[in-house]
Amino acid sequence: MSEETSLKGKELGLWTLVALSMGSIYPLAFAVSNGAGAVVYAGFAAPVVPIFAALAILLVSVPALMFSRHVSFAGGYYGFAERGFGPAAGKYVALVNLFYYILMDVVSVVAVSYILSTAISELYGYTIPLALYIIVALISTFLMFLFTVLDIRISGISVLIIVALQILIVLIFSFITIARTPYNSIQAFNIARAPAGITGVMFASVTAGFLFFTGYDAPFYFAEETKTSERTVWKSIILSIVILTVVSVIVTYAEVAAVGLSNASSLSSDWNPAVVAFGVYVGSIGTLVFIVIALMGQIWAGIVGGMSGARLIYAMARDRFVFPRSFSRTHRRYKTPVYAAIFELAVTSVLTVVSPIVLVSIYGYSQGIFYSLFLFGALTTFMWVLQHLIADASSVPFFRRLYRRLTARVASYTLVPTIAAAALFIYADLTSYIGIGEPYLAGLYVIFALLIASLIYIIYLHSKHRLESMVSGSEEVAE
Repeated sequence: MSEETSLKGKELGLWTLVALSMGSIYPLAFAVSNGAGAVVYAGFAAPVVPIFAALAILLVSVPALMFSRHVSFAGGYYGFAERGFGPAAGKYVALVNLFYYILMDVVSVVAVSYILSTAISELYGYTIPLALYIIVALISTFLMFLFTVLDIRISGISVLIIVALQILIVLIFSFITIARTPYNSIQAFNIARAPAGITGVMFASVTAGFLFFTGYDAPFYFAEETKTSERTVWKSIILSIVILTVVSVIVTYAEVAAVGLSNASSLSSDWNPAVVAFGVYVGSIGTLVFIVIALMGQIWAGIVGGMSGARLIYAMARDRFVFPRSFSRTHRRYKTPVYAAIFELAVTSVLTVVSPIVLVSIYGYSQGIFYSLFLFGALTTFMWVLQHLIADASSVPFFRRLYRRLTARVASYTLVPTIAAAALFIYADLTSYIGIGEPYLAGLYVIFALLIASLIYIIYLHSKHRLESMVSGSEEVAE
């Protein structure tokens, strides 16, 4: 290691970025968990949910995608917010983004333990001890650290392979199921088959489908290491969303077709709809293969999240914000943010050990390990919505200055998507959090306290003129 503070620039190509985006989303999420959520509200019409969700995410992401054509910054969203609203708003987004990645890291590594635990319980009736549950999560945490500090080309190739393997296996299993099931029906794409019609489909799109795409924005954090990032980053995100939408539609159709119209609702109560739906048609060996691939995919979802979060911390350290400048040092050989990764490893490890122990002691083993995953997942979603919304809004002043006026064309990809995003995010939060019980409510109180404290901290630093920026500056002249 040395005092080197630069990342290894211009290493990543389009398909590696596509893999990073899809890897962070977790291609098997609709098969493992989101499919159950889609069935709850959309019933047999669940296969249309990924389509509605993808259209929504593409709409609200237009401002960020346009930003990526002008701003290449390892800090991702906070770089966008700084170019639009200035350093104070940008640094606030950086703190929100930091909380998001800390929570996301915990979710990602604990999810590996959760999938393994529930799979063993479902298949063999054995409950793994809490100590083993934590050890598995810590192993995942270390792998996240290891691939974060390795050469970006090696880590990128590993993500590409794991993503391709997930998609290949789940498509093979889906087509086998579709070929063998006696319940194939075009009615799976009939919105009228949803218990509440279009309302049910839209609600499922927000609660299960829309949130499936959380994490699609990973390429933003690798922009400084990407070839022709102004042309590659936005394309990679669109490609990843389109590809995973097609895969998710096929997978969800296979799940509901496996059990038929009259039994589709039963999938909503299954811990893993794909295993239950596919098991009859692919056998016990096929089921084990699927579980192994699901575990690998979840591990690499955490790895991509860790890689992205470390680059956020690295960018904050370059600005001497929250973290000392030493945290912007990179590995002498690989040019990866090793000091930021060490901090991420330490914080994630502590939370990974403490949170299951506390929650299990309060709620018992079964509910405790459930909350060790879904409590942090719910809070992660809240933070992601907030950072995304501020970044979207910052596109309006940025492009207004860039083009020297707010034309109808500029408003179409800044103001309109921002208003749509605000409406969708507020609706998602209201439907998800109103009337929410413990421990989610306590978690939200903690998040609100952090957000208020962060705002006070930013106001103080701004008043003292102590906010530096590596990304703020005069905009380039628009063509």
